[in-house]
Amino acid sequence: MEMIKVRQQTSTAKVAPTMMATAKQILRNEGFLAFYRGLASTILRQSWGLAVKFTCYGHFKSSLENYFQTTQSTGINLLSGGMGNVVVAVLNSPPDVLKTRMTDHAEVITSSSSSSSSSSSSSFTLPKSAPFSKTTTTTTTITPTVNQPKSTFQCLKFLLKTEGISVFFRGTTMRIIRIAPGGAVQFA
Repeated sequence: MEMIKVRQQTSTAKVAPTMMATAKQILRNEGFLAFYRGLASTILRQSWGLAVKFTCYGHFKSSLENYFQTTQSTGINLLSGGMGNVVVAVLNSPPDVLKTRMTDHAEVITSSSSSSSSSSSSSFTLPKSAPFSKTTTTTTTITPTVNQPKSTFQCLKFLLKTEGISVFFRGTTMRIIRIAPGGAVQFA
């Protein structure tokens, strides 16, 4: 399901493909095992994120209750949950980037390549710079199995070598904006 979701989110088609169409395309072009690509990084992200969330919530709640000398305050629960999710957003960013890169074949191609005669290749335009900056694009031909890390560890090494440590924290600000309020409401 995660593979299908990521592929739908990153589709460059003018009309978004349906869930079934996306699943059929993955099965036809990449085989059944492609649905499990990125599973280890997804499990890592979820497990690590939940451990951080509950640990931070407990720590922040205890500290705030001691500071304000009160217990069972909705405000303290809101603040603790929100602050806990801020920490989750930052610390969970690396496994989230790994998960996304493992499930989105377009993001792991090492460089642009010329057109291929292979029928399983597809061309698309890939932005080479961050959002809200001057965008330069390049046309890239993708063959799903070429230059694609086969494991989470290979993906980690590949990203460190080609993009550096900062790649693991791209999108962190948006992740904080998205999940901090959810953590606040969850624990209120």
